[in-house]
Amino acid sequence: MSNSHAQIKTLTQVDRDHQLAYLPRHQRWYNRIRRGLLAFLPWLAVVDDGLVQDYLTQHEYALFASMDVRDQQHACWVATALLRYVSDASEELIAAALLHDVGKADVPFWPLERIFVHVVAGVYRYQPAITPKHRGWRGAWQRKCHHELYGAQMIRQIGGRAQVAAIIEATRHVALQRPYDVTSHVVTSHVDISEIDRAAYLLKHVDQCF
Repeated sequence: MSNSHAQIKTLTQVDRDHQLAYLPRHQRWYNRIRRGLLAFLPWLAVVDDGLVQDYLTQHEYALFASMDVRDQQHACWVATALLRYVSDASEELIAAALLHDVGKADVPFWPLERIFVHVVAGVYRYQPAITPKHRGWRGAWQRKCHHELYGAQMIRQIGGRAQVAAIIEATRHVALQRPYDVTSHVVTSHVDISEIDRAAYLLKHVDQCF
């Protein structure tokens, strides 16, 4: 068994140990429909600002404020679910949940683009180049594939917490089923990599449910 598959198996066991419930299919569909409606009706979003202020630093909060209100609402759903299902969820994990889509905030992400990338993601596996960044449909697909990396870079640039950035970036590696290598980032060299992997798996799983 490859190292990547062994890593995913280990993280799956972590998920079971913490009794993170897999939502029934009807609940997942309800969440997808709710998010689809929110794409066209952003004024329906209700952001829990108290939750956000409790878990983000001042600089991280400024990044959250730059996100589209639809992504803010989704982030609050994910963070709330983690608080509900993971009894020992760390502050950094909840902060990562609140900021996991911040990498989409640099350019407008239109409703049809949002729906398009989620539909296509199930059947289309092409990974575009990370840079240069594009706009339009091409840019939408690029942000879908690389927003975790963009978001982690943004958090590091504003002086956000190293572990929050590492968790968000690691969710990309979870999606690609390969272990996260943090050694290229000097600022995160002191972070417990096993804890990052565990947190990234939990975040990615809950994100996919909402």
